[in-house]
Amino acid sequence: MFNYKYLGVLLCFTVLFSNCSNSGSKTTTENAEVTTKKAAEPIKIDVSQDNIALAEKVNAKPEHIALIEKVLSHFQQEQFDKISFYYDDTVKEQIKDGQLAGVWERMNTQIGKYTKSEFSKTENLNDIGDRIVYKCYFGEYEMFFELVINKDNRIAGIFFKPR
Repeated sequence: MFNYKYLGVLLCFTVLFSNCSNSGSKTTTENAEVTTKKAAEPIKIDVSQDNIALAEKVNAKPEHIALIEKVLSHFQQEQFDKISFYYDDTVKEQIKDGQLAGVWERMNTQIGKYTKSEFSKTENLNDIGDRIVYKCYFGEYEMFFELVINKDNRIAGIFFKPR
């Protein structure tokens, strides 16, 4: 039987995050053009030994692994305002206050309560940064949580995608 609640939440994510990042749908060359715009100041992320070990295994920068884990922690603690601190200028313009909270609440109530997450994969986007993907569990459903993190350790894209 088809689950309409799942479809509704998926549609919500598609609308909210589809234009959140140019790097999610363009080629590397096009992304390079997008990132040449004046970026916000680079941010420093505290990196634990666990982040370093994981990053070495997956060929990603330790600070990028630390950032996605920090963002997931903010989601879990419902500290959505803290996530926006890490956005690049493009994402700041596209995600309005309260949108993340609404999406997170709908996911937890309509498809299942968030229980855990685990590393899935990483992709180096050459001169842009990394795409880090974690698998998140909401009730019986699995969603992929992706962050595109630029060289300045800013979020250039944020996505929840169905498995």
